[in-house]
Amino acid sequence: MLTMKKITFLLIATFLVPFIAPALTVTPSNFISQLGNISNGTDVWMESGTYNLSSTDITDLQNAVNGKSDVTFQELSGHTVVLKADNDYQQVLEFSNCSGLLVKNVALDNLKLKYAHCTNSTMDGITLERAIFNVTGDDKDFGKLQSIVAINYGDNVTIKNCYINYTGSININPHCS
Repeated sequence: MLTMKKITFLLIATFLVPFIAPALTVTPSNFISQLGNISNGTDVWMESGTYNLSSTDITDLQNAVNGKSDVTFQELSGHTVVLKADNDYQQVLEFSNCSGLLVKNVALDNLKLKYAHCTNSTMDGITLERAIFNVTGDDKDFGKLQSIVAINYGDNVTIKNCYINYTGSININPHCS
């Protein structure tokens, strides 16, 4: 039987227990199987390695994040994380209708990272591997092996500390901020 003292204690205990955001630590071998555990406020800590993503994996990742808020993807301190599309043409990883999304200190290989209709979100410390800038009109390179970051209709979305490893014949400063 609940008494007034027990109810009061339960209410006080509820407010005194701090909210702890869910966290996941993932590896290249279990990343896709952990996507169903992403909810609002999840911090996804990525261990070192190359995360090979098929077209289906990319779709699953998008579906796990789209519409959520305050989700973070970040490498464990000092580790190298590469998200790599396993096709011979560029894939698009598009997160949409999200808020507070952070992708930090991750390299993209053959992958375009796009935020669409996201708010208060950041791409920080992104390295673009095998980026190809086609300025010659030679179609053999167009659309292949590119890594790009993009924002499509976002509000307060930031790209910072972005680095580009590229091939091609143009002279650019391989750093974007």
